[in-house]
Amino acid sequence: MKLLPPASTAALLLATTTTTTAYVLPSSSPNSDLIPRYVSGLVAPSSYTYSWAIDGYRLALNTTGAPSYLTRYTVSKDATSTTQQHVDSCTAFCEKTAGCAMASVIKFLNFDEGTVICAVYGTVLPKTEAKYTTGLFNGKGEVKASYSFARNAGAVKGAVTSSTVRSATTSSSAIAAQSSTKSSSTISSPSTASTRGTSTTASTTTSTQSTTTTSSASTSTSSSSASTSTSSASTSTSPAPAPSSTPIYDQWQWIDVPGTSCADGTATGFALSLHANSTELVLSLQQGGSCYDYQTCYVDKRAYNVGGSTSPAFNNATFYSQNQPSSLKGWFPFARGNQYNPWANSNYAWIPYCTGDFHAGDNVVDYNGRTTYHKGWGNVKLDVGKVKEMVPGVKRVWLIGSSAGGFGSILQYQNVQDTFGVRVDLLVDSAETPFSILRHPSQNIQPPNKARCPNCNDTNFDSYIVGLAQANPTARFGSTSWSNDSTIPANQGVSSQDFATEVERLFTEEDETTTNARNYMVEGSGHILLYTTQYSAKDGYTMANWLNKFKTDDAGWSSH
Repeated sequence: MKLLPPASTAALLLATTTTTTAYVLPSSSPNSDLIPRYVSGLVAPSSYTYSWAIDGYRLALNTTGAPSYLTRYTVSKDATSTTQQHVDSCTAFCEKTAGCAMASVIKFLNFDEGTVICAVYGTVLPKTEAKYTTGLFNGKGEVKASYSFARNAGAVKGAVTSSTVRSATTSSSAIAAQSSTKSSSTISSPSTASTRGTSTTASTTTSTQSTTTTSSASTSTSSSSASTSTSSASTSTSPAPAPSSTPIYDQWQWIDVPGTSCADGTATGFALSLHANSTELVLSLQQGGSCYDYQTCYVDKRAYNVGGSTSPAFNNATFYSQNQPSSLKGWFPFARGNQYNPWANSNYAWIPYCTGDFHAGDNVVDYNGRTTYHKGWGNVKLDVGKVKEMVPGVKRVWLIGSSAGGFGSILQYQNVQDTFGVRVDLLVDSAETPFSILRHPSQNIQPPNKARCPNCNDTNFDSYIVGLAQANPTARFGSTSWSNDSTIPANQGVSSQDFATEVERLFTEEDETTTNARNYMVEGSGHILLYTTQYSAKDGYTMANWLNKFKTDDAGWSSH
């Protein structure tokens, strides 16, 4: 296969409310701001509700792109990361702006106005409106992340007479379309051959998500016995109603699982969304960085839900304070309302990430007096066991993860097989590295069982997905990636070109040495693909088509 060029364009990072680096970032890295947005105190201030977050995109900063846009101001000219103080400052600015209903904190790189910008809007805009990746009018600047907060009481009282915009250096050209959204109402004709690297034009598929900021009704239960009971109540932006003996369908509920442990030693659990009469299960592991010592866990705080002062773990209260019932609907495999989602009628289970060990560590270690539980390995096993208990009769499982959740999905594949005893297909998004996953002994990562995966090589993590595919020929193994991942190279200390070469090597190996592992690559620079299907491969083939063929066992499923 032809090797792809190194990253040289503006980043097209499309991630979720929970996206971050899959590996540890050096503090000097230009991407070091991509630390967990729900940790380190980055939460909704009083009178506000966390709405959504996204890496690499922002809302429009004018009334042409967003009619409800009001104004903006520079929070910081030189901050290298987004902090709770920035969030508080932005929401305070909203309180002083007549008509403000939503505050959006935008982290920029190389933007003339500053590195942290606060924009306010007269309506609560959905994440799907965050379409812009650069500074103004395709000008200087690269968007690193956006964090949005809705005002609980609605718009600030007072008439809005005009939109005031701080002057900025912009291009003299007219506003250009900055969204990569395609517009088509039909799925393009399937292609059966591996066609990466060609320039064939194909019709594209739109998968516009109808995500909203309204959280569905949810419940919280305890799994200490076969019968469910109400979990202890906690302050939440989406309080759970009393549990009912009637099954709750198509709504997220939190399940406590005794025996699990976040990094701080507190118990965690998982979230579940049942669908009536379904025998299919989509099981997802949350993404969110990695940490392996005091500096990375408690100073840099480079892993979700580890070491933060306001969210040091993940439990029922965290699930609602992070507005996860609404946020999860934005991730494509969980988007029931998306007409292109082949899993729209499946049961869903989502396992949060609070151990900093790719969901696969098994160690208790002291980091400068902080006892840290890297217990992701056992957590997932306990969670999956409870899922099986609550979702009897499962006949097919799709194990899906992005970034750190993708690494964890590969490492937990055999455990999920053992628990359900049915076919398990694996879909891994943006989770590759040329190195060993075992290089930080403090995490004590558990690799695949070599007796069941003889071609799994601990010196190269990428050998695992190939080896698992070869050892499980009746299951399918899918990989998706940008041609130039914008996050993992910095994490791993490898150049963008070398990392792009490794991804090409891995994808070629999948094509040439397996019959059941295929891949999908999008040209450009970014990290994570599964939060929309509005992508096309270089040959024009749509990701929606590729995912549908993956899920339905279509014989024409191939690499693109």
